[in-house]
Amino acid sequence: MNAAKPAPRKTGRPSKYTEELANEILTRIANGESMVKILKDPGMPTQTCVYEWLQKMPSFAEKYARAREDQADTLADEIQA
Repeated sequence: MNAAKPAPRKTGRPSKYTEELANEILTRIANGESMVKILKDPGMPTQTCVYEWLQKMPSFAEKYARAREDQADTLADEIQA
């Protein structure tokens, strides 16, 4: 008799990813803050975690790329002011 093997269990902590948290990070990046500074705040994920989100979630990666473009514009405006 062949018994079905149970699905492998995921190891590690569950992801902290939520749309709300992702949007907060992306908005702050777009407004000129560095990701390193943002992620030092309490309740924020680690930098490694955010890089994993970028690898595993194409929609987050697209929004992140846009936030970085906006960040460059914000910083350029501050330099010119």
